[in-house]
Amino acid sequence: MGLERLKNHKGQFSTRSEVKNAVKQHIEYKSLNQSEKDILMYLQACALRYYGVCTVLRQTIAEKLSISVSTVARGLRTLRREEIIQTYATRRKNYRGGSGANIIEILPFNEPTLEQKETKDTSSNTSDDTTHTTTLSCVNPTSPMIFEGLQQLVIFFNCFNIKHTLLDTGKHSTDENWRSAFTRARQRTGLSPETLDLFCLLSSDAKEAHNRLGMLYRAKKMVSIQRNSLLLLEEMDRSVFQTLKKVIATCKTSVIRHLDNYLYRTFVNLFQAQVDNSITETRSKYLEKIRGFYENPSFYKNTNSPDSDTKDLEDLRDYYLGDSREGVQA
Repeated sequence: MGLERLKNHKGQFSTRSEVKNAVKQHIEYKSLNQSEKDILMYLQACALRYYGVCTVLRQTIAEKLSISVSTVARGLRTLRREEIIQTYATRRKNYRGGSGANIIEILPFNEPTLEQKETKDTSSNTSDDTTHTTTLSCVNPTSPMIFEGLQQLVIFFNCFNIKHTLLDTGKHSTDENWRSAFTRARQRTGLSPETLDLFCLLSSDAKEAHNRLGMLYRAKKMVSIQRNSLLLLEEMDRSVFQTLKKVIATCKTSVIRHLDNYLYRTFVNLFQAQVDNSITETRSKYLEKIRGFYENPSFYKNTNSPDSDTKDLEDLRDYYLGDSREGVQA
């Protein structure tokens, strides 16, 4: 953080309350948007120890405020232009390959002169008049428009916050577009559209969904090689669907730090269980035949099955029940 450099840098405040009052006056008087106000408030929180002086990276500010680095850079430029902060170039490479951060100092609030106040009042009145004139010029005085109804219509739309509504609608339509395209492009993978939709629910975009679908293929290939077995996704679509539902339910009820690792391990366990079940079913089926052949061999010899089947049953019988037959013959 370079805090040792801040000890030698003397700020223009002597108490924390002075820093808070200066930031409050900057926000009240200066024309700042919400992002710039949030950046200034975060700098104030970082500068309480050394009274208006701090050092912080733009990437850190972006992560803490959940905004982009470019927005932080624009906000810092605006704060410097408005003479709210001042930066001192102390950024340098460190031995780990990264770089440090510049020193940022919050400046005291200077009372505006009478000229600046009059200029600000004049500009605000001019903007108000211009907006009012532009709005009235759009209305035809001869048209049978009722101004009370127009005012109610404007209030109605303002209550719905049209800007955010449009943004949310666009994001929703974008999500629907990439999800439907992702499902259509993978119709021949052996998975049903419902299963592919669950992959989309677990992902934020098509690239992430593609990577997590690739985890399913890698887990299937790894288990097939290790267990020397054949696994078909067409036969396991229902099992994959149920597994993804359990993963989504787990994400809602608990915190999973590494979702990709958890998902891959879940797929491996699913395919391992499928192989074990197939082996158990096959073994049980042949054991039933062997038991029947051992108890009633004449029944199998009288059937129309080929001699090779009977020979295979004899070999399996000797393999599984050889010790017991030797005891019986003895």
